[in-house]
Amino acid sequence: MISEPGGNNKKLYSYVKGMKSDSSGVAPLKKDGSTHSDASAKAEILNNQFSSVFTKEDCDRG
Repeated sequence: MISEPGGNNKKLYSYVKGMKSDSSGVAPLKKDGSTHSDASAKAEILNNQFSSVFTKEDCDRG
């Protein structure tokens, strides 16, 4: 797989590119017994979860 100096590196670069690609995303999520795999449903589920555990600071209370 190692190319010689001045040789065609296309196969080597193609191999390296294939090894470093990461196509993983958010796995399907379960909510209320249902599995959700579409992106918008997963985004909504995660948004609801994060907004339920994080709160805004009240800057007016100084």
